[in-house]
Amino acid sequence: MASQRTSQLRDHFSAARRSPSKLKQRKHTAAPEHSESRWNRFLMIVLSSCLVSSVTALGLLLAPLIARRYFYLKRAQPDADAGTADVWEAPVLDKPRFEQRYYQQSRSNATPRRAASGHRSFLAEVVPRPKNPIFCVLEAKTVAKEGVGSALYRFCSHIVVCCGAVDQSWLDVEGDSLSAAVSRLRSRYPDVQRVLGIGGPSANVTTMTRAMENSSKRARLVNNIVSTLISLGFDWGSLVHVPRPEQLQGRPETLGYFVEALCRLAARASLRTAVILPAEPDIEAVVYESVRPLRGSHYLTLIKMTEAADARPFSASHSPCSIFSKFNHGAGPEKAGKDDAIMSQGSKLFAGLSAAAFEFDAVREGSAATEVLRFRRIASRTELCRGDKGWKVRRSDGCVVASSGSLSWVAMDPQSDWGFLSKVRGVVVFDIEFDDILGKCGPPYSFMRSVYLVLESNAGR
Repeated sequence: MASQRTSQLRDHFSAARRSPSKLKQRKHTAAPEHSESRWNRFLMIVLSSCLVSSVTALGLLLAPLIARRYFYLKRAQPDADAGTADVWEAPVLDKPRFEQRYYQQSRSNATPRRAASGHRSFLAEVVPRPKNPIFCVLEAKTVAKEGVGSALYRFCSHIVVCCGAVDQSWLDVEGDSLSAAVSRLRSRYPDVQRVLGIGGPSANVTTMTRAMENSSKRARLVNNIVSTLISLGFDWGSLVHVPRPEQLQGRPETLGYFVEALCRLAARASLRTAVILPAEPDIEAVVYESVRPLRGSHYLTLIKMTEAADARPFSASHSPCSIFSKFNHGAGPEKAGKDDAIMSQGSKLFAGLSAAAFEFDAVREGSAATEVLRFRRIASRTELCRGDKGWKVRRSDGCVVASSGSLSWVAMDPQSDWGFLSKVRGVVVFDIEFDDILGKCGPPYSFMRSVYLVLESNAGR
């Protein structure tokens, strides 16, 4: 019994001696946790201080830029008493004050050259990129020239480099010019998308017929075109323009089959395809139906051309005045219904415009075709800009009239109320070289500037 009692006491005291060590052990293990939490708080304070310092430094850097931008816009706004250095007077829409500056008549004594240079510098700073697609069709040699200023590209969301010839092996007419044009666009205007124009008004229908006469030849042609798009750097895709598709084997649907094959293969490379529908209503309907399988595709864009019987054989596009009549009045209930059906497919439809479009009001003695060709050799209506033979707005339909001798041409006034522009997604503008770049009738780029502002005013509708 005594030994048992002794062992119990020994165990009791040994347990008592071990208990303080356990407490000490717990204290030693808790100390690192406490020091670690203090270290985390210290790091959070340092990081917060660095973040506040970075935000403050960024604000100090951006403040002068914001202030300079604000005061520049204040200076850009015209004074009510001072004349502004701009040129063309036309009806003005309800727009911000700096946009109205485009259309105010110059009352200063500044020379036209000085006014134009100041205008271009103003555009380079203020004009934002177009919200709606504006395809500007330019010849390859024009794009490759150094004289084409950056102000034009401010109004264009896409540049169509025109045009690639279609034959059995897909040979480009101006290979060097085409490559130089694309290189210049890629280096100087990377935000403008590049499009390859295929066909055009001078395309050889015989060679196109041979290249599209059966499915195997169309497949080979399409493969070569898509390879060209990728190798040269056309980041958007291609635009197909065949003014007379009924001459392709006598079957206008051949154009539709070719566009469908091109669109399907280009879509695999994330490239898009656009096709200009013919101006002839019956031919337009055939081509429109032949691309039915892809009409709702994101990769296919339809472009509706205008009508002008006198200009159709000779011009890449036709009188924009006819667009207003065609879209708003039509040629009867069936025609108006078909146009509404085409436009109701969503935001896929574009309208084709021409900076050098015209139609005859009166024709002097002789062939109308001769007068049309003579007019197109004038290049920018040189005769029409002399003396008092300037442009005048025709109040009946909002179009602009110019006369030379007994001839009278009608072009469009982009500031008039074009109802059709509110129904289309964008426009394709032809013949820019004849008017806007040379600037014979007013300042350079006046036509493009007007189209840009009209589309911007309809952007939110």
